[in-house]
Amino acid sequence: MRWSLRRPYAPTDIYQEESQAGEADRKYGRTIVVISVTAAALTGWLIGRNLPALAHLLDHHEGAVVGIATAVVALFTWALWHATMAIDEGARSTLAHLQTSSQQQLRAYICVEINDAEVIGPIPKSNAFELRPRVKNFGQTPAYDITVTFYIDLLPFPSLEESDLTRVDSPLSLGVLGPQQEMTLFVHTPKTKTFTDEEVSAMQGAGAKRLCVYGTIKYRDAFEGSPTTEFCYHITWSADRTKVIWSRNAKHNKAT
Repeated sequence: MRWSLRRPYAPTDIYQEESQAGEADRKYGRTIVVISVTAAALTGWLIGRNLPALAHLLDHHEGAVVGIATAVVALFTWALWHATMAIDEGARSTLAHLQTSSQQQLRAYICVEINDAEVIGPIPKSNAFELRPRVKNFGQTPAYDITVTFYIDLLPFPSLEESDLTRVDSPLSLGVLGPQQEMTLFVHTPKTKTFTDEEVSAMQGAGAKRLCVYGTIKYRDAFEGSPTTEFCYHITWSADRTKVIWSRNAKHNKAT
């Protein structure tokens, strides 16, 4: 089983929605420009067709004609300014959306890779376990200051509550992971946690509780974001106890 990170939203969808919003602004601005130019051309044509009548009107109502003409010029000026602002806003919006989409596509995405991950145990005498999942950067830029907190416990299967996931060990620092790089974790049963032979037999069989590993990965991406990945897996065994199966918990795996 392989856990692939489910992103909070798809960059392609973001780009399409936001670019549509920017295109709407630009279309609105262009429409205003077309209307204004058309109105100006029509006004000029009407003036040319009725020049003698307009000259007579100007002789007798000069103040009114000048006032109306001034108002019309002011209206055209306002319309052109408004159209220019709309086009500019559309361009700014598109640029911002492209930047957001680019960051979503390029940023680091850290998750737990459990495909073929080893499970060592139960170790004789102590009944302890060691799990070896991998942390992988599925993004296109490095992840920095990676820290992982985790815990192994015997917990209800298959459903879990938040109250079951309150215990954690001290954070483990992994430093930096480049694009597509991965690192193996060696997750041990806490020294204070011991399992009886009966509990081990139940977890490897059909008991109501199974071995569970859960935790949180925090890191910093190339765009100064602070994403978080939460993971939670149950460990089960095949009927002959020769094969280990990692089961992803449906409710407690999420990422930002």
